[in-house]
Amino acid sequence: MSIGKCLVRRSTYVLTEPIIIIRILLLPIILIVVHHHFIVKNPAPKPKMSNSFELLTGPINEIQRKYEILSDLVTEYNGKVHGSQSHISSNAISLVVYYEVPEGKREEVKQRFNNHFVYNNQQNYR
Repeated sequence: MSIGKCLVRRSTYVLTEPIIIIRILLLPIILIVVHHHFIVKNPAPKPKMSNSFELLTGPINEIQRKYEILSDLVTEYNGKVHGSQSHISSNAISLVVYYEVPEGKREEVKQRFNNHFVYNNQQNYR
């Protein structure tokens, strides 16, 4: 009895083309990949994000320190820093840093960022 290019003899397949062997061997792998992609991978929905920016001004070394602190805070809240624009005049620089954090966390990030510098300024005056 013939089925396509395969012959059936006593419940055993005699394959007549090597391409069929490859298809039969790969079928379980393809099924696992399809199952994993469509059923197992069900990512959690992404949280809504709030966008904001900070204007950092001062000498370059101070801007660098402020940028690093802001970047660390944004990362701590699972946010992202998107970019910046700078304006240089004499020995000072102004840097606008755009970022996003999960909705409802923007004010907390701003407050922690500002408190960091208020606390440090108070320590410097003592």
